[in-house]
Amino acid sequence: MRDDATAALREYGLPDSEIRGDSIPVAKSVPGMKTPCPNCGCESVMQITVQINQPLLRGGTGTGVYLGCPACPWASPMGCSASQKKENES
Repeated sequence: MRDDATAALREYGLPDSEIRGDSIPVAKSVPGMKTPCPNCGCESVMQITVQINQPLLRGGTGTGVYLGCPACPWASPMGCSASQKKENES
């Protein structure tokens, strides 16, 4: 069962986005980030990059980047870009 208050911190953005099965989210610190987490005040907000399946993107797959807090469930809206075609694809 989900905690509705916690779920509300992450439920926005494009519908039906999902992490690709072979993708591992990569978190890194954001140099110069001076804004703390708006939910808990943690000062270690991270940039998360992940490969996603998203039917609204050209080709249905892409890269998503968002900010997330390691201390609570808060995350920013995700910015998405479509994956580029490989040269041997038509």
